[in-house]
Amino acid sequence: MPKLKISTDGKRPAIELSSLEKDVLQLISEGCRGEDICETLGLSHREVDKLMKDVEERLGAKNRLHAVTIAVLNGHITIGPENPVYG
Repeated sequence: MPKLKISTDGKRPAIELSSLEKDVLQLISEGCRGEDICETLGLSHREVDKLMKDVEERLGAKNRLHAVTIAVLNGHITIGPENPVYG
């Protein structure tokens, strides 16, 4: 398994994510299904799938759940009812 890349200051993740990538990960962490993500963000299924494949690869994740876990651990997103992206 690839090691997580950490920035030279040891605090921020070396891999930056766009706001759209963070929104998709946040929605996944809130239990949204693919079609809900598409509708909420105005994206096609193909766009969401491509975006997530790219994010998984860049984060060294094995799947979407693993990508969310890595994103949370590295401060890209937060989880909990006080931090919903939409609604």
